Amino acid sequence: MKHNVILIVLDGLNYEVARHAMGHLQAWHAAGRAALYKMECELPALSRPLYECILTGVAP
Repeated sequence: MKHNVILIVLDGLNYEVARHAMGHLQAWHAAGRAALYKMECELPALSRPLYECILTGVAP
């Protein structure tokens, strides 16, 4: 079975602002067509190393 995945990473955007401003993503989640995850930033808060953590699952 083929599954399509869309990963949306919003770097530097406040979680509550994103939830409020992106109603279409909430609709996908409510319909069971998407999963919603909230991630807490690790230090140092540098984007590139943390993208690698997302892709590999390994802590910085």
